[in-house]
Amino acid sequence: MGVCLEYSPNYQEVGSVRYRLNCTIDSVHRASEQHVFSGEPASLCDTDALFSGALTLLRNVCPSPLPAEWWVSTCAEVDVTSVRLGLLMQFFGSNAKLLDQATLESASWLGPALAEAVHICKVNASAGLSARPTMSFMAVSYALQLVDVAAQPASADGGARAARLAALAVPIDGL
Repeated sequence: MGVCLEYSPNYQEVGSVRYRLNCTIDSVHRASEQHVFSGEPASLCDTDALFSGALTLLRNVCPSPLPAEWWVSTCAEVDVTSVRLGLLMQFFGSNAKLLDQATLESASWLGPALAEAVHICKVNASAGLSARPTMSFMAVSYALQLVDVAAQPASADGGARAARLAALAVPIDGL
């Protein structure tokens, strides 16, 4: 299992990032298999290293939030950036749900990844991306999934997720 994301003309850097992403995805895949087959939580792996590596890739693929005009202009055609962004949102959205609540509440990567996911959800709502005949389904779908994971009830001892969502000014019922 592996995904190649080339974001730099420097081949060594591309190879290094490709290797890190493949290792990250393979490690999460192995951790999720371990969780499924042995009953051990996926959070036993070094999730900060895994997800922080993916966050670094996200920042390279999308250094700043993409404007609504870009999203609308890429609805009808496959765009390299939207594919890369979709794959990264898939990584965050599908793998964050494997983590236990304590791991999520202490995750340093969750805030920045969630900010990007919330931006994508807001653009989807304001520009009507999902009402169009074609769109970047993976980016929007997995961004919604990450927001859903982050919006789960917080533990009684902290409420870190609720605080993150409040800091992002996210009305959950408005997404």
